[in-house]
Amino acid sequence: MFEEVNEAVGNFIAGTGNLTHFNCQVRLQTAWSNSQFLFGPEVSEQIERFQSLASQMSRIGRRLEASSVSAAERDALIDEQVELDKRLSQWKEPWTKVCIPYMRMAQRRVRTPVEWFHDRNELRKSFGN
Repeated sequence: MFEEVNEAVGNFIAGTGNLTHFNCQVRLQTAWSNSQFLFGPEVSEQIERFQSLASQMSRIGRRLEASSVSAAERDALIDEQVELDKRLSQWKEPWTKVCIPYMRMAQRRVRTPVEWFHDRNELRKSFGN
C-alpha cells in the first residue's frame, strides 16, 4: 500500500502516461480503502490530502486549457497551480513520517493460526492449572 501511493503520486507529479489524473485517483482510492483496515486514521487522512491536491491540480489544468479564460484569470490560475505544485512536490516526507510507525510494529502483522494457537497455549499454561 505504501508503494502504491508512492507510485501513484510520483506518476501524477511526473505526468507520465495517459489519463494521469484518473489513474492516480483510482490508485489512491484503492490505497485509501486498504488503509482503513491496516493503518490508523492519519494514514487515510494523508491519502485524502493527496487526492484533494491531485483533483485541484487537474481542475486548474483543465481550466488553463480552456480557450475562454481571460489573461488575468489565467495568471491567477497559474499562480494557484504553482502553489499547489509546491505543496504536492513536498509529499514524500509527511507520507513517510505517517507510515513509518506502522511499518515497525510487529503486532500489525497478521499471525498464522499456528502462531496464534501457540501463544494461546502459552497463556493457558501460565495460569498454573
